[in-house]
Amino acid sequence: MNFISIDFETANASRSSICSVGIVEYAGGEIINEYYQLVKPQENYFHPINTSIHGITYEDVKYKKEFITLWPEIKSMLENRLVLAHNAAFDMSCLRSVLDENDTLYPTMQYNCTVNISKKVWPGLPNYKLNNLSQQLGLHLNHHNALDDARACGNILLQALKQNKANSIQSFCEDFSITHGSIFPGGYKTPRARKKVR
Repeated sequence: MNFISIDFETANASRSSICSVGIVEYAGGEIINEYYQLVKPQENYFHPINTSIHGITYEDVKYKKEFITLWPEIKSMLENRLVLAHNAAFDMSCLRSVLDENDTLYPTMQYNCTVNISKKVWPGLPNYKLNNLSQQLGLHLNHHNALDDARACGNILLQALKQNKANSIQSFCEDFSITHGSIFPGGYKTPRARKKVR
């Protein structure tokens, strides 16, 4: 049960405008490392809507490091790992966009989405927003704090594994016909979640 969970918050509509990042490392199903940083976007403009969601402002990050300066330490946590995010399409596009903005090669990693996984494991819920799903599963959440969101994402996967008595992430994904996506220098492939064949 070794994996990474990640969450980004953005300053405005640009996916590259990362203003905070939270990363949680799990080994054997337990948290062994947590990482949180406020980040100064390259174009340091905060849209009021984004600030109303996560509470981060221009003043909070104006003396913080830009993402590309933090990238070596972040990359070391993601490289050759399985990375989970809740609504991974958003978070992975943020990662690719900020690296594209800085003409930087993508890391090599696999990834998956706990929204898609949750839809397979708990079908029929009214929605699969992180705050609602966390409440449904009895998980504490300070929503839109990147570290707390990353931690909730990882705990959702652990609950899905526990409920299905899965011995490994690999066997769980095989049971539900879930395929990981991947990111690699020069490109990416999205994950697929097919209906289970009986």
